Amino acid sequence: MSTLFVNNLNTASGTTITIPTGKTLVATDSKTFRAPGMVIQETFTTYNTQYSQTIGANSYGSYIGITGTITPTSSSNTIRGLVIVEGITLESDGTYGWFELRTETPSDALVRKFGYPLGWSSDDNSQLNLPIQFTHSPNTTSAVKYRIRFYAVTGDVILRTNRDGSSYGNESSVFLQEIQA
Repeated sequence: MSTLFVNNLNTASGTTITIPTGKTLVATDSKTFRAPGMVIQETFTTYNTQYSQTIGANSYGSYIGITGTITPTSSSNTIRGLVIVEGITLESDGTYGWFELRTETPSDALVRKFGYPLGWSSDDNSQLNLPIQFTHSPNTTSAVKYRIRFYAVTGDVILRTNRDGSSYGNESSVFLQEIQA
């Protein structure tokens, strides 16, 4: 049996190189090694603008400015995300509804509903910070943009996010990771 010692390695044919157990191969860039469940890339965006909208009963509000975008490197990979909506208040007594996480691109699609039943009582004038975790299989290598809107079941609902603004620490965020299939 012979052993080959090299400083650079390439395939004679095909694209697979097998490394024996107990040996280590050092990569020269971040795309060299891929394993199922591995994080391929991450994106992080923040939104600290105060948002306010009156939404009628049984209707959707406009999209809140909280968005995140990621471009998958493979259509078989999944996206894992964490969205935190800060400083939420519904300023109409006895009203309630829920949020929807949707894609804008490559097409409009529901990813997940969350926060139901989000209700309001003026007795405490409180605000809520609402985290949502999700996984999504967009089946594309095009940019995927995630966004949020609110559905009012009763109302008129006055919805606010980032209620007290960035000077008081209200900063909503979107953290996205591409996960190797």
